[in-house]
Amino acid sequence: VEAVSGDTTAPVYVSSVVENITPSTLVMTYDEALDNTSVPATTDFSVSDGAANAVTNVDVTTTDVTLTLTNAIWSGDTVTVSYTKGANPIQDSATNESIN
Repeated sequence: VEAVSGDTTAPVYVSSVVENITPSTLVMTYDEALDNTSVPATTDFSVSDGAANAVTNVDVTTTDVTLTLTNAIWSGDTVTVSYTKGANPIQDSATNESIN
């Protein structure tokens, strides 16, 4: 990944979605392209849908961070996601790190 000169703005979280066809996958979208070589650990995330729902995989592509969850999330569920930066933070190609 090549750093973008002059970019000092951290990527900002925009939204999350869980599609009916993949109810164990939560996709978090950011406002700019992310560094797909800096993939946070599963333990950097905490997901709850009334009970803890462990993250089993993290994937970073373009503007998305995709979390694979242990249990499916269904329409009407209230979901809370928290993120704490670890050794490989969510960041853009200029290495500006997203906030927790």
